[in-house]
Amino acid sequence: MSTESYVPIIALTTRVVGVGIAGIMTGYAMAASHQVMPAILDPAVGLSADKLIRTWSAVFDTGKAFAVRRLPIGALAFFTSAYLTHNVSAPPSILGIQGSTHLALAGAALLASAPYTIFFMFPTSIKRLKNKLAIMDEAVHRGEAVEPKTLDMADTRADVEDWTRRNTVRMCFFATSFLLGITF
Repeated sequence: MSTESYVPIIALTTRVVGVGIAGIMTGYAMAASHQVMPAILDPAVGLSADKLIRTWSAVFDTGKAFAVRRLPIGALAFFTSAYLTHNVSAPPSILGIQGSTHLALAGAALLASAPYTIFFMFPTSIKRLKNKLAIMDEAVHRGEAVEPKTLDMADTRADVEDWTRRNTVRMCFFATSFLLGITF
């Protein structure tokens, strides 16, 4: 059996890996932005500013741990599948995109979420919330109470809402990648 006979299997497998990672990242970002954050921001829940920050941090850290490791793997899987199918003649997809360009765009959309996160999320809401968390942790370490002005509820709430909006935009990158991957 020649190695060329394995190419379609490898191309399909790498595409499935890319679609799986993009789908999981889409689902996590959607759940964080549209279920978890609205629930913890609900005044009826009654979270104080410090508990709101700690809950946000747990959601953020879980997503970050997953995405940092898997985002490059998903993009590489899409790019590998695109390379392996670059000379396969196929009719245009339902989106009108020809051939392996679909998979290359899926990989690019997945990778595009990284610069968006670095340039539009880290310098803004993430930095402000992580700074507040550091101040809280420092005060707890010293055995002191956290100053109320440091953790103004309205300000903290605005930062979490800002992160939620930005995370929704990032989710669109993941969803685009997922949809491009499954419609090839």
